[in-house]
Amino acid sequence: MLGKGSISNQLMQGMSLIEVMIVISIMAVVLYIAVPQYQNYVQSARISVLNGNIQSIRLMQDERRNDLGEYIAGEYVPGVTTTLSSRLGWAPRTDADLVTYQVTCTTDGISSTVGECARSSGYTITATHSDAPNEPVSRTFNP
Repeated sequence: MLGKGSISNQLMQGMSLIEVMIVISIMAVVLYIAVPQYQNYVQSARISVLNGNIQSIRLMQDERRNDLGEYIAGEYVPGVTTTLSSRLGWAPRTDADLVTYQVTCTTDGISSTVGECARSSGYTITATHSDAPNEPVSRTFNP
């Protein structure tokens, strides 16, 4: 027969050091797997947004070329009056934008970031996110 104090002593002991170490080890393995997956998710989401905005700029450039016969060169920098907003009418869908967009005309190997592109010129749109400045996304379009 067990004494009164033995049951309450078992409940009051808590977890042993080995049990705590096992729980911490399991948590470390889960984090080791989950963190890189989350980082990949964030990166792919960032690239998807950049590509979507690049396509939006492209559509507006194509419309301008149909109306006026030219593309424009310019840039969009968050929080600054920019040529893509003033001359093309393009701005991202959110005010919390952390991305710089630059449209560069390419005519016979010469690059220009100001003004209108020549009729025969293509253009390159480069999007750079402030959280990943070493990973810009660029797309080149030709007439």
